[in-house]
Amino acid sequence: MLFPACISPLLELRRDHPALRSREFRLLDIAAADHVLAYLRLAAKAKDGVLVLLNYGSAPLRVALPAEALRTIAAGGKLIDLLHGQQLMLRGSRPTILLPGYGVRILKAG
Repeated sequence: MLFPACISPLLELRRDHPALRSREFRLLDIAAADHVLAYLRLAAKAKDGVLVLLNYGSAPLRVALPAEALRTIAAGGKLIDLLHGQQLMLRGSRPTILLPGYGVRILKAG
């Protein structure tokens, strides 16, 4: 049985990033909690942790990153979206990330 095309990249990410195989995760409290699920997948080294953002709504949202996520994975001011291959520069004391409708971001320190 072949996996759908959308599953293979997720399996590769899980294989390549120990945090995505870890049993440890921490739910994050964010302002858009009625449409967005946010959690940290933790790794042995804090810099290897991964932030996952899931938008369950059809409208794009600008999500303020929780302070805990900033301390854990974004201390350097750069994130890499592992799913889309984008590098994101964080600006200001309360940076935000655009999350497309029904979108997913899997972010790691860049």
